[in-house]
Amino acid sequence: MVQWNHSCFGVRGVSKRTGANPVNGPISSPLVSPGGFVIIVMREENLVTVEAYRDKLEPHMDSLVERGYWTRVTRKVVPYYFCDKDGLVLTYRVL
Repeated sequence: MVQWNHSCFGVRGVSKRTGANPVNGPISSPLVSPGGFVIIVMREENLVTVEAYRDKLEPHMDSLVERGYWTRVTRKVVPYYFCDKDGLVLTYRVL
């Protein structure tokens, strides 16, 4: 599990502090076994307020679906996830 400034992401990545783009490249290491779940939880606003995610994160995840790495199980908005901010839960199952 890699802790980023804005969310916790358990597939691959390098801390944003290093300057690496968190949404590039395919899954490079088998941290989740086939049949396992990848769950991404963050404030929903991060999809538009965080430059690294804006118009990049969900399209990248969708491309991994199209390329057969995983399937999307759910995309759920959670009201009042943090104070008055809505949350977003993305759940994928690794193929």
